[in-house]
Amino acid sequence: MKLPVVAVVGWSDAGKTRVASGLVEAFTARGLRVAAIKHAAHGMQPDRPGSDTDRLHRAGARVTIGSAPGERFVRTRPEGEATLEQLTAELAGQVDIVVAEGFKQAQAPQVLVLGGQGPELPLDPVIAVVGEGQRPEGFPAYGFSQMEELADLLCQRLLRPDEGRPAVSMLVDGLPVNLGDYPERVLVGILRGFLETLRAMPDRPREIRLIIVQRPPPPV
Repeated sequence: MKLPVVAVVGWSDAGKTRVASGLVEAFTARGLRVAAIKHAAHGMQPDRPGSDTDRLHRAGARVTIGSAPGERFVRTRPEGEATLEQLTAELAGQVDIVVAEGFKQAQAPQVLVLGGQGPELPLDPVIAVVGEGQRPEGFPAYGFSQMEELADLLCQRLLRPDEGRPAVSMLVDGLPVNLGDYPERVLVGILRGFLETLRAMPDRPREIRLIIVQRPPPPV
């Protein structure tokens, strides 16, 4: 299956980073592996100027990697500028969905963030809009505080029905408990986050079983 991609587009100061980070958080809470790609049209400074990795890159290294507990930074020196399609092709098999910020020319499904200064953007790839500006007709519209609802729409549009919604069941003394949508997502996010801190665990477990037995009080 082709890797799902959504591009958050709009002009400067419209709130693209706010929307993109909100979607990353919402997808991650659903147990999805998310890649985030930032398109900086005017360059970027991913590490501090003058740091060891910056000096190595400036010296001409083709690939520069910075590694720390829980964090890794990879900086490459490719020929020309990669397209969104080329970047996401490299992530196939590693993540479940890609949230890209920028890439207005990409043909990937787009979330248009309203506001900012610039000419009107083409609406062909747009599947939803965010913001309080003048909204084009015929598109689902969301406020900045509705990233959960927007993530629901994108899961329905871009993922298979069984992806993004883990099956969760709970029994208490043999009786089934109906958790509801939000408690299910919170529980899955907590358990997967906990497993990521342990060694020798699979990257994406197919099934998680947790059994809690009430211990009797110690004798007096």
